[in-house]
Amino acid sequence: MRAIAARRDIERVGADVIFVAFHDPELLMAKMMRDLQLPYLLLLDPELGTYRQWGLGQRSFKSLLVPSLYWALLKVVLSREPSMGQVPDPGQLGGDFVVNRVGRLAFVNRMRSFHDRAAMPRLLAALTQA
Repeated sequence: MRAIAARRDIERVGADVIFVAFHDPELLMAKMMRDLQLPYLLLLDPELGTYRQWGLGQRSFKSLLVPSLYWALLKVVLSREPSMGQVPDPGQLGGDFVVNRVGRLAFVNRMRSFHDRAAMPRLLAALTQA
C-alpha cells in the first residue's frame, strides 16, 4: 500500500489517513493495522454506503482486458505479498480522496480498474496545497 511506503511523507505534511473498507474487520486489523503498526484510522462500511456516496463503482468487463492488470498481478504473486483473504465483493473499486484543512475536497481519484490508484506524489501535492 502506498500510504504505508509514504508514511513519513504523510507525517511530515501533518495529514491524517483514513481507510474505509468493507472487508473482514478482524482480518484487516490483524494483517494490516497491527502487523504494520499503522497509526491510521480504519472505518468499516460493510453495506458500501460510503462507496456509493463517493461515487465508487464496480469494475467493468473492459477493465479485465487491460494488460497492465496482469503485470501488476504477476508482480504481487512474485513478491509473495500476504493475501488479505477472501473479498466479499471482488468487483468493488475504491478511490483516493484528499480533504483539505477546511473540509473541502481537494483531490479525487475514482478507480476505473484494480490498479488505478493515484500516485503518492499527486496526493502529497494535494495535501500541501490544501
